[in-house]
Amino acid sequence: ASAFVVALVTAGSPAAEAGLKKDDRIVSVDDVPASRLSGRDLFDKSTRAPGTVVEFGIADGAGVRRVGVTLREQLP
Repeated sequence: ASAFVVALVTAGSPAAEAGLKKDDRIVSVDDVPASRLSGRDLFDKSTRAPGTVVEFGIADGAGVRRVGVTLREQLP
């Protein structure tokens, strides 16, 4: 796939705080094009240690913007 589409962003989550929104198109993760990533790769990159920053490339009408998401523990 040339992009992953964000299906859900939970209010108060690191993704929401970074400005990601439902239907955003992720075209790269940590400078790796989405076309070279599997869904498992995306999951693995998004579930690393708390404090890790994952850089997403988000395509919009104006081009690609970079969004850094700082991971944290979400479960109680």
